[in-house]
Amino acid sequence: MKRRLALAVTILAALYSLIVYGAGTPIQNADATATAAIQQANLAATPRMGTAIAQTTALAPTATMSMPMEGATDGGNTCGNLSEDPNAHDQNGVPLNVWAPGLRVGCGFAGFENGDDPMPAGTHLPQPRPFDFDRAVVANESAFGFKVYYRKGSEGPAGFQGTGGCGDVRVILHQGGSVHGFTTQYHTYQFATDVCDSAGNHHIIDVGGRIDTGCFQPRKDDPQRCGPPDRVTADTLSCDGKTKFLCATVWYGRFQYQIQGGNYNAFSNMGFLVENPITLYDPNCPTCIHLANGDGTTTMLRDNQFAVPASNHPATWWAKFNATTGINEIVPAGTAGAWQMYVDPWFGASGEFKQLEPAYGVDHPHPVAGVKYPN
Repeated sequence: MKRRLALAVTILAALYSLIVYGAGTPIQNADATATAAIQQANLAATPRMGTAIAQTTALAPTATMSMPMEGATDGGNTCGNLSEDPNAHDQNGVPLNVWAPGLRVGCGFAGFENGDDPMPAGTHLPQPRPFDFDRAVVANESAFGFKVYYRKGSEGPAGFQGTGGCGDVRVILHQGGSVHGFTTQYHTYQFATDVCDSAGNHHIIDVGGRIDTGCFQPRKDDPQRCGPPDRVTADTLSCDGKTKFLCATVWYGRFQYQIQGGNYNAFSNMGFLVENPITLYDPNCPTCIHLANGDGTTTMLRDNQFAVPASNHPATWWAKFNATTGINEIVPAGTAGAWQMYVDPWFGASGEFKQLEPAYGVDHPHPVAGVKYPN
């Protein structure tokens, strides 16, 4: 099974041939009411990382639940905007729009988890932004569905490894476990990385906005990929315990953002894999949620690729997602729904900087008891 998983994801990566792209001060959020709460996310928790490729098994799905489409929100959220609602805290009193370890319960959700610690010991990356940053772009995003993946430099592929923070990569992606999450093309995304020069100096990229996850495709149709980018999503027919398909969701996304003076948009392209997800897409009932026996607690970042064009750009500026162009565009500082971007001017100063990792990924399991829909 391990070999089958490795072969499957390698084939997916080969099909995904996109061209794709280090801390300074903490990056701000134009909707800053929750910024102070970020500090509560850096809790004393042991980073939970694995280096082995976990086996993926075909799990027999359970019953289908009929659920309404949620519109602008993503799956039964009983709280208002998470930055402001006083009830938007988990069972331990931690705001739901920041990372915390282990099982989280709140806002009508039975129990979910957020993945890797975004600030492990020794990191040079800044604190991440709140999980629900851009109200001016989407009315609200639910508390669940935000997954953190932190890959240390020592876990990188050959030729891209590092120590002491060099080569670290952090991705935060909102997928959501509801029908609306499956069918939404542009999702919240944060990308941060630490690239060291030959003298060992750390150079940071920390950007975020909306990422294009392309077309939606049930996993059963995997051989006929509609992208990339694409949202190949585990479904009842690929997770029935009988077919050759692996029970995993693999989204390949393309994140583009304007950078001053560049002759093309800077970008971060990657694949995000969730093994044995708790929620399956049901082709026979597209508006229903179909629960499986998995828990979706093992994730993988695949094929990390990013680039910054030759440019004489400032270290920080503001960008907001444009739904028409699909690009996170430069806007005046403090624009509602915008993020402050940070790219060390070292990137692009001596010409184009491009890092294109090969087809590669490392599983990070997060065994958490009590995880339920909609993790």
